[in-house]
Amino acid sequence: MTDGKTLYEIPGLDMAGEDVRIQRRAYQIWEEEGRPQGRSLEHWTRAEQDLRAESEQKLRFAEGETSSLSESD
Repeated sequence: MTDGKTLYEIPGLDMAGEDVRIQRRAYQIWEEEGRPQGRSLEHWTRAEQDLRAESEQKLRFAEGETSSLSESD
């Protein structure tokens, strides 16, 4: 259901079980929206975007921690 590039280009992203994470998030979105029919692609895409943003935020945080550690030396 992905094009192979959506989440896989993010450095540091754990690939093990990534589709399962997307599926769980898409299901959560589907439930939050009242279980509407016919919107599975929209929910999957939104789940990918959510997880991408989360991964990018973690990466930026980790890079920030590394920068501040090297600056304090």
